[in-house]
Amino acid sequence: MGRDPGDPERRRDRHPPDRRRLAPRLRRRLTGLDDTRTLSLDVLPPAQAVALFSRAARVPDTPAVAEIAERCGHLPLALRIAAARLRAHPSWNPAHLLDRLNDDRLAELRAGRHSVAAALDLSYQRLTADQRHAYRLLGSHTPGGFSAADAAVLLETTEPRARRLLDHLLDVHLLQEPAPSRYRFHPLIRTHITTRLTAQD
Repeated sequence: MGRDPGDPERRRDRHPPDRRRLAPRLRRRLTGLDDTRTLSLDVLPPAQAVALFSRAARVPDTPAVAEIAERCGHLPLALRIAAARLRAHPSWNPAHLLDRLNDDRLAELRAGRHSVAAALDLSYQRLTADQRHAYRLLGSHTPGGFSAADAAVLLETTEPRARRLLDHLLDVHLLQEPAPSRYRFHPLIRTHITTRLTAQD
């Protein structure tokens, strides 16, 4: 049976979403990698992270694999890139990859055009000068979790302005909010902040 022309479903079929309106929202989530995925800061539980790496790398679950998952911060993109590196080097084993990750994990989390560092760099480049300053300062002076009030003290600004800066870092996936108004930087993000502190800004 055909749909009535006035049927809302029929009207939606004739008027698909305006791609021009969707594009800005989509572009905010691009990383520059060829699968156009962001570096999501939603970490996996340890067991799931180990299973993801083992499946992607086609290796059994061993203590070295669990340590690799930890060095990847249990982040899906980092785990997949590490697995791709292991598969691309048949002479390597998980212990060798782990040694390399322990030396310089951001440099090692690169496979072809896929790179954790590239995803973070692109997010960083989208920041204004004030936001970059907040990212570097907070990331290097807050070893654990912190509040907007803590950030305001470090940034020497008001709490509402500090909260706006933190919200923007959350928007571009450079900060985590594990509980309302409590913030922290993922270990891989802290590694990236260290590189930004030593690089020409």
